[in-house]
Formats: sequence, C-alpha cells, structure tokens
Amino acid sequence: MAQILHLCIHFLCIVLHLYQTSLHRLPVVYDAIRNSQPLIRWDKNSTSHTDVQNFLSTNGDWAALYRVNNNTKTQLLYAWNYYKDNFIESYGQVVDPQSGDTTTSEGQAYAMLRAALMNDEVSFKGAWLWTQHHLQFRLDDKLISWKWEDGKQADSNNATDADIDIALSLIFASKIFNEPEYIEDAKEIMADIWRQTVVDINGTYYLLPAEKITIRRAGGYLLNPSYFSPAHYRVFAEVDDNPNHDWLKLADDSYLILNRLKRWNNNTTGLPPNWVLVNRSNGGFSSAAPYINQISTDYFSYDAFRTLWRVALDVSWYDSNQGRNYLKDIGLFFEREWNNRRSFAAIYDLDGQRLTNFESMAVSAGILSALNFSSGPEISSDVYNTLFVNRTTVLEDDEYAYWGNQENYYDSNWVWFGLALFNNNLPNLWAFYQ
Repeated sequence: MAQILHLCIHFLCIVLHLYQTSLHRLPVVYDAIRNSQPLIRWDKNSTSHTDVQNFLSTNGDWAALYRVNNNTKTQLLYAWNYYKDNFIESYGQVVDPQSGDTTTSEGQAYAMLRAALMNDEVSFKGAWLWTQHHLQFRLDDKLISWKWEDGKQADSNNATDADIDIALSLIFASKIFNEPEYIEDAKEIMADIWRQTVVDINGTYYLLPAEKITIRRAGGYLLNPSYFSPAHYRVFAEVDDNPNHDWLKLADDSYLILNRLKRWNNNTTGLPPNWVLVNRSNGGFSSAAPYINQISTDYFSYDAFRTLWRVALDVSWYDSNQGRNYLKDIGLFFEREWNNRRSFAAIYDLDGQRLTNFESMAVSAGILSALNFSSGPEISSDVYNTLFVNRTTVLEDDEYAYWGNQENYYDSNWVWFGLALFNNNLPNLWAFYQ
C-alpha cells in the first residue's frame, strides 16, 4: 500500500473521467493534468477518440501515465507564463522589447516549440497563425521569412534554424493537439528545407543557414554550426516519406563536420565557431569574417553555444554516442574553466581565451547542456545551482518566473531550453505519441 501511495503522489494515471473534467465536474483532474508531464501512453489498439487537451474521450480502452510536475517543471511553466505576458503581442507575435518593434522567425519558432512542450494549444495556434499570416509568403517555397519590422516584412530570406524548429514544433503539435494539418504543414517545410538548404559537397551533406543562393559566397557557402540539429533530423526521418531526403545521413554528416571543425584554425579546445565558410568544391573551411558583420564570427559565443544544446538534445532523446563523444573534450575544457574561474565568459576564441569580462546566461545554458552529458554530476549540478538556481526570480502570486534580466528575450528563451534539458523536462513528444 505504501508503494502505491508513493506512486500516486508522483504520477497521475489517466484512464477515464476526461469528459466529466471538460464539464468542470472534476477540477482536481484538470489541475493535475495541467501540472504534469506525459511519460507513456497505451492506446495502440484503442477504438476510442481521445483528446486529452480538451478533456475528451469516447471510451476508456486506453491509458496514459503522466508525471506530476516537480519544482523545476513548475518553474518552466511559470517562466512560460511570464514570457507569454511580456514578449507575445497581438494574437501570437513575439516581440523583443530590447530591439524595438522587431519580430524574427527565430522568436516565432521558440514560442511554438515552448508552447508545444507546455501543452499550451491556444498560444501555439496563435504563434503559428501569426507566422503564417505575416512570414510565410516566399514565392518559391514554404520556408519562413526571418524578419518583420515596423509593421511590414523587412527581410524575406529564411533562417534555417527557425525552419527546423518550427517544423519540429508542428510535428509535436499534430499529436498533442490532435490536429493532422499541422503535420502536413511540417512536411511542406521539411521538403523545402531539404530542397533549398541542404547541399552535397564531396558526398557529405551540409545544412546551410539559409537558401543556397542567398548564402553562397565566392568559392563557398556560409555555414553556422549552431543550426545543425541531429535530434530534429531523426524525428524528420520518421515523418518525411520522401526517400530522397536522407535525414539520418544528414545527422551523421553533421557530426563529421562538427568534428572536422574541432581541428580547424588551430583549435585546441574543440569549441565550434559562430560562423565558417565551407569551400563548395573540397569542403575545406576558412574564416567567414569577411562576410559576417560581427567581431566574434570566428569565435565561440552567442551563436555557437546553441551547437552544444542541439547535440545534447540528440544524446537526451536518442542516447547518441556521436553526441557524447563530441561533447566530451568540450566538457573537459569547461570543467577546467569552472574549477579555475567559477564562471564562464560570453565569448571565447578557439584556444579557450576569454575575450570578454562579462557573462551571458544564454551562453552558460548551452555550456550546462554540454556538461550535463560530458562531466560528473558534481560539476554540472554546481554550475546549475550557482548560475541559475541562485538567479531565479519566482513570483508565486502571479505564477511568474524569470532568470536574470527579465527583459532579455534571448536569455528568456535559451535559459528555459537549457534548464528544461538539464532537468529532463524536455521530452521527445513525437516518440511519446508513437
């Protein structure tokens, strides 16, 4: 009996009563579902129509197990509440308050992915509709234009990281919210990602940061390693039925490229650069600095940290040995940094020299993702407690939370993603519903 009670405290098993809950006759079940995370579902041979989002089920020949939120998941929910109320305007437009009236496809993608993970159908639908209505008007494909400013489209070029994140969020949402059209939308985007942004150089597939024509430079293509996301590609491989789209090879080749970059430009740390130019004839690398208007082009900073998070996601979802091996030496570098300095810089050169005296919570969240799968728990837990737990603001009455500067859009997103991954609160929802 004690074991059963222990399970009841930590888990919620949903079998029936959804219809009654939808009529507000069982509010305790509503609250329990809202404050829990799906773990597994048994409905392979079910004949019922189930819609947990709207608390509907035609019969009870299925079951699902949810884990009641722990403190860290509740903070993610509170942080999402704060983000919605302070960064999302209109019916689904994400605005960065520190950049004026500017919206990017990146911001829309982050909101959609977070809404799907938070089981927030209203916010997801709003963000996707706004994106469709304002940013999905390219003439030759279904990719998303990256910038909206002053009430109009300011740049019609795509940003491929936003495209892959939006496609993944649509795949998740098609299952969570029982909306088949979302997966059709995702398939259109995936097909154009492959057609417009994947190139073959000497038998190796490269994901470009924008369509081929836009990103082409003299002798090569600009490359942003932080757009590589093997975990996304593995999900796409299960959804995309076009045999010419070899997403699994793209995942493998992404690791080949990332490992080659560890040896580029006298790299002694294994850190990825923000940008690089790849020769379209032989696959060789050179500096992208002549083409990118930022001083940290060749360094590890505000772009490159996302590489670590995306690789860590592959380890978390697919137990990728490629990912673990990639993160290993990078993690050793950051272990030394932490033991010696008790902090991380916002910008490093590839020899590991600090190029700034200030920190970035977003960059540190990416580093935490690497340490989570490359170091012992003592180091990663110490980093987590010192840099994030101690800088968390929780407003219980409002059900709000944020980290550091509450107006920093980039930190608000990437600390959320980093801590969700660190605390095992970022599930592969496609695998769950499969």
